[in-house]
Amino acid sequence: ILRMAVLPDNLWLTNISSLLLGIACLTLFYVRKHYHKKKTGTGYAMITLLLTIFGVLYTVVGAGGLLAQMGVF
Repeated sequence: ILRMAVLPDNLWLTNISSLLLGIACLTLFYVRKHYHKKKTGTGYAMITLLLTIFGVLYTVVGAGGLLAQMGVF
């Protein structure tokens, strides 16, 4: 909310929010895999796949953006 309302062009907040979203998706994937009963079905498999894809994508984009702003790349 802060990034969208007060600081809309702040690249640091954009990359941090992408990184946090990716970490949240990967955390949900981990919880679904290790703490829920083993479920089967197309819907369950699709949600797990989407959590994995978006988690990895947003984590890489957010971390890459932060590293580029710090001058590592």
